[in-house]
Amino acid sequence: MALREFQERKALWKILASWPAILLLGTLLIFAGIGFFKIFSRYLKIKHDVVALEERIVAQGASRQDFEARALNLATPEGLEKEARARFNLKKPGEEVVVFLDSKNQLNLQPRGFRESAASVLETIWRVIKNIFSF
Repeated sequence: MALREFQERKALWKILASWPAILLLGTLLIFAGIGFFKIFSRYLKIKHDVVALEERIVAQGASRQDFEARALNLATPEGLEKEARARFNLKKPGEEVVVFLDSKNQLNLQPRGFRESAASVLETIWRVIKNIFSF
């Protein structure tokens, strides 16, 4: 009986050591390795996305606290008045509004003659052409 078991093991070993079996086993190992690396790369991407989303949640929480503070400020009459003045340039009766102009934005309210206004128009056209062609 011992000899028969030895011969059966030898026949099994011959089958497992044959080229088709080794080729099949190698192919299975290659596919298993490729699958492992795909899963591992997907895991790393998901981990990176989770970290990015956690950072975004923290930023949104800070933004939400800022909006809640502004909403509480708008609930008071003083806060509402301050916001209306800032957005709509409102003033109370008897107050004066002062506007500061930059040197670039100064209005030229002096009357001009025909030659000055024509020269101004030509200068404006020249600046537009110069900006378009950038020379």
